[in-house]
Amino acid sequence: KNKIRVDIFSNCYIILFFDNIYNNRSQCPIISIFNSTTDYKGIVATNCEKIRKKDGKGIQELRFWMRPRKNSQGICPHSGRPCPTYDTSRVERFFEFPMLWGILVFLVYFMRRVSCPEHGVVTEKLP
Repeated sequence: KNKIRVDIFSNCYIILFFDNIYNNRSQCPIISIFNSTTDYKGIVATNCEKIRKKDGKGIQELRFWMRPRKNSQGICPHSGRPCPTYDTSRVERFFEFPMLWGILVFLVYFMRRVSCPEHGVVTEKLP
């Protein structure tokens, strides 16, 4: 069965769903927790991938695969205005997130380019 471990951290209960709850790149409860506890307006986590340590015991890193929210527009980094999407990169970028209990956490995202009427086509600003 699935194991749920509850830890107390900074007077808050944090529920960890690490044991046998999700497979690589599949939907898992930790995605819901991640989306509800982070305030990224234009992007949302869709998949979670765990990378195991070389010895096979424990998790070395977590990767949250992000995508733009439906009907969201990218933000121009110069003017700060929402602009329509011009295109999306075919190469993912990795952004480091604060570690959780010694586990590396990365956000994986395909950057959008936006078409700003004032600045032309530029790479979107991320939170």
